[in-house]
Amino acid sequence: MTKKLSTEKDYILEMLHELQDRSPANFLSEEDLKYVADSLNTTYSHVYGVATYYTMFSLKPRGKYVIRICN
Repeated sequence: MTKKLSTEKDYILEMLHELQDRSPANFLSEEDLKYVADSLNTTYSHVYGVATYYTMFSLKPRGKYVIRICN
């Protein structure tokens, strides 16, 4: 396994969480996704895919508290 893949797998979720938590509108902007891609030496599309796969990430502004109900 190359160092790039190891770094990517280890930190992509952590980086996305931190950037979203720092955002006043509680979401990930396009600039945030580009920053993560550049930092981890991966593609924007890969980071976008990860961010859209997990429901805990939002690409649109949302409120401070998110309520989810499971039926």
